[in-house]
Amino acid sequence: MPLSPLETSPSPRQRAEQHGSARSPRLELITSEAGFRQLQPAWNRLLRLTPDWTPFQLFELQALWWQTFGADSELFIVVLYRDTEVRAIAPMRVSSQTYLGQPRRLLTYIGDRREIDRPTVLREGEDPEALRLVFGFLLARQADWDALHLYDLGKESVAYTIATQVLRTSQLLSATRDVPVSPWVDTTGDWDAFLKTKSRVFRKTLRRRRRQLAQQGQVRFTTHQTHPEVAEAFATFRRVEGHSWKREQGLDLGREPAYLAYHSKLVDELGPLGKVVFRVLWLDDQPIAASFGLVEGEQFVALHITHDDRFKRFSPGVVLTAHELEACYTDQTCRIYDFLGGHLNNKLAWEPNLRKTVDLFAFRKEPVFRIVFAWRYRFRPKLRGHMQRLGVHGAYRRARAKWFGTPEPDPEA
Repeated sequence: MPLSPLETSPSPRQRAEQHGSARSPRLELITSEAGFRQLQPAWNRLLRLTPDWTPFQLFELQALWWQTFGADSELFIVVLYRDTEVRAIAPMRVSSQTYLGQPRRLLTYIGDRREIDRPTVLREGEDPEALRLVFGFLLARQADWDALHLYDLGKESVAYTIATQVLRTSQLLSATRDVPVSPWVDTTGDWDAFLKTKSRVFRKTLRRRRRQLAQQGQVRFTTHQTHPEVAEAFATFRRVEGHSWKREQGLDLGREPAYLAYHSKLVDELGPLGKVVFRVLWLDDQPIAASFGLVEGEQFVALHITHDDRFKRFSPGVVLTAHELEACYTDQTCRIYDFLGGHLNNKLAWEPNLRKTVDLFAFRKEPVFRIVFAWRYRFRPKLRGHMQRLGVHGAYRRARAKWFGTPEPDPEA
């Protein structure tokens, strides 16, 4: 969805000056694309002031997601002002979702957990008062939505605490659900010291894989962060992905035209800003593993990694990750290396720190939601527990994957 020209909407400061006293907190709802675009300076100013921020909250990335996937949603951005200055921004949207065959309006963050991890309210420090005002405003606008989904909230975060407190004052059906952990590594220390904290078996296996690769030819590790190098590196990534198990299982970037278009635009638009980093593992002139991620400030988030299955006996993905982490430690290019969620076995092998997150749901008390609520948060967890105890839950997930294309239904669907 293209963004409208800026001149069609007054600035946030002009709008603030139109609303009462400049001394009291004011909340405003932004629903126009022009208003969204005009928030860019305040948005990126608040970004690194937010305790639980990530590169996913960059304005440029949020605008890119909206341009690519926002056609079936309406903007619902809540802005809190202090005098005429923006104090907090809640980047929300309202989309149409079907519950038991009936369409309803879902209020959630701009983005989707496939592309945008751990969204949050941008603000100056923890600022519990700002969070309370923003979440209270969302509840006050219940006429504009039917269901609420706040995903990937830090389980020990102030945002999660305030959101649950505010929801308790409502008449809504509400529930939480733990989601897979998000592993990360603090790379401020020494690489060798970090490696020594890993198990002897892990270190021995890594050395053996590196040695075996070196016996096959010249091994190189390259980093690409400048433009137009990142565009060429993206083509290399896609080349490696063409020989990956992800391609065979429909998990590659090309699995959906819009998904590939989003990542292509990400490279084209954020690459020139130096916010996209590609790393490639080569054997002679053959790329055998590749990865890319986002970098902002001291944070690096690993978006995707792939390897050529013809070389899988050498664990090229593990070797590439080792090179990535070593580069972060040695060059001090980042303080936090964030693995994100997804397929966790290869990530947990590094014994990283684990960030626990939770999804928060709320529904109107109407028949369709009472049924959905009872099934999702009362009966299905008990059924899953019984299946796990009987040892048939794995078979159930495989059957779902075969017949429906996904092991578990999307929680907000």
